[in-house]
Amino acid sequence: MSRTWMILDAFNTPQGPFTEDELVQIVVCYGDVFVMTDGMLHWQRATDIPDLGRRPSAEPRPTTTRRKVALDAHGQPLQHRLNAARCADRDIQELLGLMKGVLADGHVCDAEVVALEEWTTSHPWAHDIWPVNVLVKRLKVILDDGIVDEEERRELTELLQKATGERPDASTAMNGATRLPLDDPPPPVGFEQSQFVFTGKFAYGTRRRCEDAVVDRGGATGSSVTRSTNFVVIGTLASAQWALSSYGRKIQKAVELRSEGVPIAIVSEEHWVEALV
Repeated sequence: MSRTWMILDAFNTPQGPFTEDELVQIVVCYGDVFVMTDGMLHWQRATDIPDLGRRPSAEPRPTTTRRKVALDAHGQPLQHRLNAARCADRDIQELLGLMKGVLADGHVCDAEVVALEEWTTSHPWAHDIWPVNVLVKRLKVILDDGIVDEEERRELTELLQKATGERPDASTAMNGATRLPLDDPPPPVGFEQSQFVFTGKFAYGTRRRCEDAVVDRGGATGSSVTRSTNFVVIGTLASAQWALSSYGRKIQKAVELRSEGVPIAIVSEEHWVEALV
């Protein structure tokens, strides 16, 4: 029987389990990650594990043809993949250091919000990487009206705390994490005459902003999951430990009703946002 693996996302939350083939694809698409499998005592980088990091490429390198040097937008040679990966790792560590500095006094001031926004603006290559992708969305919402209110300040603080947290203990990670029970494939999201319930923390903005977006499109919102609920939307910042969390009760209720044949769809924030366009 092949091994299954857990990975750490950018918020140091265990995700999985994944098969070895799925893990290889994750590394190919998103870069190196910390991984864990049965029998391991500590988290390790995927590329440090021979079975994963040294797997041959699907396309062998040509041996007789000189490789063309790729150039960047300024006509300069692009960095070697290994060097690029090291630079990316260095930049993310720089961001994490900035986040920890912001959190040092327990209060996120306006100048620190601007400093974070300036960092993301100067590192556009990282906008598709956790935690930068979520931070970019959050900062855009916060700075959109030029005012940082206390709720936005508090939720930004929580995001930074998640991003800079310590890695979870190896002994609990393999047993505690469970994939979120999202509908697969995700169904079409319609707003008119549909009721939505939101749970978790959202990159789109505060829960009030999410609910207003639904109402503006002819939908309705609820504070709890009932048989009248059509969609349960799980925020991007939801943890794999959903079953042990307070917001997990809404998810659990939706799962129970769905198993009884009630047509409730459980969708991610990302899928919901795509329907807003």
